[in-house]
Amino acid sequence: MRKLLLILAAVAIVFTADAKPRHEEKRSMELNVATYNVWGNRQRNSLVNKEKKAPQERLWENSRDAVAQLIVDSDWDIFGVQEGGNLVREELPKLVKQKGGKYKWWFQRPDPSISDKEDTKNLANGMVWRSDRFKVSNKKVYWLSPTPDTPSKAWEEKIRHWRFVMSATVKDKKTGLEFIFMVTHCPLMKSVNEKCAKLIVEREKRMNPDNKVVIFVGDMNSRLDSPYTQIIRTHFTDTRSIAKEKSEISGTMNGAEVRETPKGYTIDYVYIRGNELKYEVSSHKVYTDRYMIGDKLLFPSDHCPVGAKITLSER
Repeated sequence: MRKLLLILAAVAIVFTADAKPRHEEKRSMELNVATYNVWGNRQRNSLVNKEKKAPQERLWENSRDAVAQLIVDSDWDIFGVQEGGNLVREELPKLVKQKGGKYKWWFQRPDPSISDKEDTKNLANGMVWRSDRFKVSNKKVYWLSPTPDTPSKAWEEKIRHWRFVMSATVKDKKTGLEFIFMVTHCPLMKSVNEKCAKLIVEREKRMNPDNKVVIFVGDMNSRLDSPYTQIIRTHFTDTRSIAKEKSEISGTMNGAEVRETPKGYTIDYVYIRGNELKYEVSSHKVYTDRYMIGDKLLFPSDHCPVGAKITLSER
């Protein structure tokens, strides 16, 4: 009996020595991200009632339900919002929640010295994320101007809205993986946007010494051949350029009137960079969904949302 036990023990030792060690499975997560200029209520009102360049269906009170429905239908995990006017800030989160969307909303107004009630002119940006999935921390804001740490207007673009960048660290509660999410809405003038691009690249380098993955989204008011876009692409990668699948339409601006999206009119982007984690972009999409508004089938906003499906994983 003793001899048999010794033989079994020896066999067990041999099998244990030859067995390959089990490696822990590397953590990964899939993200459905987007950016959406929802078209501020004040801007809609001006184009419809004052400038007569858009039909009544384009007013916020007529289109807001469609904007909310598009957000819920698109099922984004995290996204950026531009042109968050006072009514947009007040009504859109409620409408999305009523339709089943479970999100947290962070709106940043350009001039914090003005009360939210009084701030009907300037346009807020927003960062929106699934409340059950992510923990958001380290929120930061800087302005696209000569004095980025103080609320201020962008260089010589004195008559336009104040422009800025929102940034936050986003942690996936299930995997523990983190990335940085950035949202912006850039000025209209090319010369000003070129300065904005240089500032954005410089600030991202300073704020991200660990080279975390950064997803940078927004209405950048710059076409593909602009100086802004060329500078940004020295540091960030356009997710459309590396996506395995992409929508045929690349244009994102459909305008105030009722018309098709121009194929090449691209000013909204989803960028990515950083090497702390690996990333892959499975798809890039310009959302050309239309909804019945009144008796017309229309885009809910003058911009089409832009999204990308991204996988982040440990190296």
